[in-house]
Amino acid sequence: MLKSRFLNYLTVLALCLFLWWTYFIWSDNTILISIDNTIMHFFANNTIDQSISTNQFFDHFLYYLFYLVTMLGDPIVIWVLILLFFLSDCYFESKPLLGVWLVFNYLLGAAVINYGVKQFFTRERPTLHRLIPIGGYSYPSGHSMGSFIFYLGLYIAINSLHHKLIAKKRLSSVDDNDSPFSNGNTFVVIFLRKIGYLMTTRFTFPLILLLIALIGFSRLYLGVHYFSDVIGGFILGTFWLSLWVRLLPTAQTTFKGR
Repeated sequence: MLKSRFLNYLTVLALCLFLWWTYFIWSDNTILISIDNTIMHFFANNTIDQSISTNQFFDHFLYYLFYLVTMLGDPIVIWVLILLFFLSDCYFESKPLLGVWLVFNYLLGAAVINYGVKQFFTRERPTLHRLIPIGGYSYPSGHSMGSFIFYLGLYIAINSLHHKLIAKKRLSSVDDNDSPFSNGNTFVVIFLRKIGYLMTTRFTFPLILLLIALIGFSRLYLGVHYFSDVIGGFILGTFWLSLWVRLLPTAQTTFKGR
């Protein structure tokens, strides 16, 4: 588990950075506006609507690629993944604390805090080259914050569940050489064990960060957010996750032995 002192510093730093970033947006900082507009015009001139490129196949490929990437940050997709993890936690644990933790991590962070901040600032979305229909306000980016707290939260939750089951020898009850289709339990155990090992490799964390960054980039490419919206979403996500992850060991200690 992450050290408490590091989490303290990270939480305070992310909160101060978010307030500082929000102040610049609220006060119409000319440098930040210039950055937002420059990036927005770049994508407006290099997408399938108004592309200066003659390679239309490549333009359409990028459009569908980033549309697919942005769907990985869509609330419906994320809730399906949360449900799958929750059911997996219920399968192994009588009290699915990690599943509950992951549910409320996203529910409170993305559905409550992000929505509340958007309603408070009421920043309109860019309209220069919007490639997909969308409503609501712009700041901070819900996809950026939601993907940040979910995918990193899922990484933490899967690692925690995997180490708990290894300690309890729950994942060693089935041999890898057994046929995964011999019975339902064998298939589930082997599948979850493979997922657990995959999520604990040294390459997983950087790949998750890359996925989160690509989701944020896709919001710029599709013209539904300013650059400052995406960065604000990442910063607010850092604050929330560093705060919420403290409840993970607390919850397990609270229910231990009951």
